[in-house]
Amino acid sequence: MIGLESLAEQVTAHTNAENINLSSVSGPIEITGHAGSILGQNVSSARATLRSSAGGIDVTFSAAPATINATTNVGSVTLRVPGSVSYNVRTSVGVGSARADVTRSKTSPHAITASTWTGSITIEPAP
Repeated sequence: MIGLESLAEQVTAHTNAENINLSSVSGPIEITGHAGSILGQNVSSARATLRSSAGGIDVTFSAAPATINATTNVGSVTLRVPGSVSYNVRTSVGVGSARADVTRSKTSPHAITASTWTGSITIEPAP
C-alpha cells in the first residue's frame, strides 16, 4: 500500500498493483492506479482526479471540493462529501447502478463526475 498523509501541496501518485491510501490531504490530487483501490479519509482538496483500471474508489472529503473526477473501469466508486452545499453531479455506469444522495444543482460551483464500466456509484453526505 502507498500511504500519503498530511500533505498540503499538489499530490500526484501512480501505481500498477497497490492500493493508494490518502489521509488528511489538502492540496490538489491526481491519483492513478491500474490494479488496486484508491482510499481516502479527511481529504479537503479542492480538486481531485481519481482513476483506477481495476479497483474501487472510496474517498471521504472533509471540505466541499470544487471538482471531483472519479473513474474506474471495473470497481465501485463511493464518494462522501459535506452535505452543507449542493453539487453538480454527473454519473455514468455501464453495468451496475448509480445513487447520489446529496443536494444537486446544475449551477453549483461544486462538480462531481463519477463513472464506472462495471460496478456501482454512490455519492453521499460525509458522516
